[in-house]
Amino acid sequence: MRIDAIISARANDVAPATTEPTACSNLERFHDRLAAVRAHTAPAPSDAPLPAAWSPRDAEAFAVFVEANRRTESGAAATFSTLRTTAGAGHRASFGVAQLSIREHLGRLARQSDAQLTAFGTTREEVHAMRTRGDAAVAFYHLIVDGRERAASASTLGLDTELLARIEDRASRGDADGLRALVGARFTETTGLPTSGLDELLVTRALRDPALRDAFQSQFQHDHGVAFDPAHRDRAAMTETAQHLVLAHPELARALEALGGDSAAATSLAHYLGVGDSAENLLGWHARAASSACTSGHFGELLARADLTTSRARELDDFERALAAVARIGDLDGDARVATLARLGRIFHGAPTRARETLFVDGRLDAPRCHSRAQLDALLDDMRSGRTWSDARLAARVAEVVAERRTS
Repeated sequence: MRIDAIISARANDVAPATTEPTACSNLERFHDRLAAVRAHTAPAPSDAPLPAAWSPRDAEAFAVFVEANRRTESGAAATFSTLRTTAGAGHRASFGVAQLSIREHLGRLARQSDAQLTAFGTTREEVHAMRTRGDAAVAFYHLIVDGRERAASASTLGLDTELLARIEDRASRGDADGLRALVGARFTETTGLPTSGLDELLVTRALRDPALRDAFQSQFQHDHGVAFDPAHRDRAAMTETAQHLVLAHPELARALEALGGDSAAATSLAHYLGVGDSAENLLGWHARAASSACTSGHFGELLARADLTTSRARELDDFERALAAVARIGDLDGDARVATLARLGRIFHGAPTRARETLFVDGRLDAPRCHSRAQLDALLDDMRSGRTWSDARLAARVAEVVAERRTS
């Protein structure tokens, strides 16, 4: 039932709501489908109940959001993410039309029935194995690379305090031989990956080194005569600077090799050093370990089959949170409401935790902060800082989709 409901709730089934009769027709044809989808895509237990009813215009806004977000994220094609990760050139962090992390795809698959998993060509046991190996890789990543989630990571791997301290000590000294001797067997057993993966995790630490990130900024200024602006990225210029840095820093040369060693790898290296967001690597390691639980061909086929369902479920979550954020705003309607809901939906798509903390009191979905469009715009402008490039792309896609729907 859930698969059929989600597949039937396609954005293309909603006619452009240029007239009130069309909008009402949308509601009749679309609202029941969305209600069915929501009934089978229950929110996380921590979520407060969301408003049950959508207006006719909300259905139109949802259609615009889905299409604009997909064009912004993946060009509306189910592809793997373009950024390389230190898990290897073939191990990307996300997949699909909405570019969900593979971790999220698997998490949503785990909530399906056995019959639905069979329809996707997998089993509950296989999904569990993928998630378990991925979670182990994430735990090792935290202990070796970024020092976060220490207690949770130690619990996942069954480490006592003494062993935890020894792992962190060897990681801080870049002692790959010591790490392999200490936890190599445990790493392979829990993640399904060879012990050489520990060396590659150590390489990842360089991408988080503040000194190397500062070096990127200085080199970019030297190469191009302007300061690097993460909100307005020039990929060719970034790649050139990353290639120059590699010549002077052996640790970055090793990172470049882990990323694949070519110009595409240098572009990814530039992103991690310039933009300063290396979280993609953590998710890439999760994906690499998860894929070790089956054949690579089967792994890709499973993601492709599941993507329509998992992406749509996430898009519904994102959009309903957007609706909750504007629930008390009375001066937002027409095209401005459509564009704002699309923008909010994408913010929840890319930064759900930050969006929830910013837009709701105590993160409660029934307690939105904003009571006017001006209040909301101010919060969105603040969140937009550093993400101007992405926000501008979405705005262009929204305008494009709205124009197309009016002439279709």
